[in-house]
Amino acid sequence: LLIAGGVFALSEGIFSIFTGVDLNFLIFFTLFLAFLDKLLVNGAVFESITRLAMPEYRRKILRHEAGHFLAAYLLGCPVEGCVLSSWAALSDSRFGGRRTTVSAGTSFFDPSLSDEMNGRKPLTRSS
Repeated sequence: LLIAGGVFALSEGIFSIFTGVDLNFLIFFTLFLAFLDKLLVNGAVFESITRLAMPEYRRKILRHEAGHFLAAYLLGCPVEGCVLSSWAALSDSRFGGRRTTVSAGTSFFDPSLSDEMNGRKPLTRSS
């Protein structure tokens, strides 16, 4: 991801030199687009670009969430569902839809535990 950021910054610099567009404008415009992405769709556009640029990222997320799912199952937590992308989390009401910042994760069937895990209620030891 760091390398991709460096390559993108270099490409912005080259674009600025060849087109005459101010580099500061390009940088602030890029930051503005990233802010809008995070604000409106919880970073789903950036995640989609990352998945296209780095196919191994998808496998990494899959293994990570499979670990959560397995740990929950082995601990006896009732698992309700699992999402593997920001787009899926935005459209799934179990993960709070657009109200939360969930980009991938495992949802628990226990409503109280699920609310605590998703940040809607404070996490307690009795859960």
